[in-house]
Amino acid sequence: MTGPVMSICMAPMKQCIETIRGSGPVSLMIRHAERHPISSMKNPFEAMLTEKGASDAFLMGRQLSELGELRLFHSPVARCRDTAINIGKGISEKSGVQVPAEMIYDLGGPYMRGDWDYVSRLIDQIGQDSFIRQWFDGMLPERVLMPLKEAALNQMAILAGQLANTGPSAINVTHDWNILILREWAFNLRHEDLGWPGFLDGIAAHRVNSSIHLCYHGELAEIPLSKLSLPA
Repeated sequence: MTGPVMSICMAPMKQCIETIRGSGPVSLMIRHAERHPISSMKNPFEAMLTEKGASDAFLMGRQLSELGELRLFHSPVARCRDTAINIGKGISEKSGVQVPAEMIYDLGGPYMRGDWDYVSRLIDQIGQDSFIRQWFDGMLPERVLMPLKEAALNQMAILAGQLANTGPSAINVTHDWNILILREWAFNLRHEDLGWPGFLDGIAAHRVNSSIHLCYHGELAEIPLSKLSLPA
């Protein structure tokens, strides 16, 4: 697992880290590494990392080791766990420090409230792009999916909690939908205009006084903690 980093997302991620990083920790929310194709939306969680995905995650870990002390978190889905493990291996090879990967349930799909069969059938009927638009525009029943704002606040709570003190920086491995949620809610960046988040693409966060500063591909957003109903 050596050679140049080929992930298209590493350069903008590093740019964001350099842009927002101050004296405190940063928290990253990134999509898992490259996976095998999903054969059916009925069982989307069975797709595992490709060999390239594992290698890219390892190489990303080597670069992110420059952040210093780190913690690693992942969604309950196996490809996110394996991405985090390989990032940890890269960190360990570069820094000599072992970083265990810990699971956070809400890095998975906490926004799902209803029957996944209903969601998978709808995606098969209208396509994933149209499904996401209907969801984010509030056209789907709240008994099935959290509204966009509620789903975004759920994900922001993870970042804000990790940035509440001067502890280690954090890397959170999640899914494309989670990135889409934060990207549209915080930056007003629509997938119709920007495309889908790539593998290992993600958002960097840093706390400045009573706000969380977010960065995505050079775009900046400032979210007051009061907006998250969290103490400043």
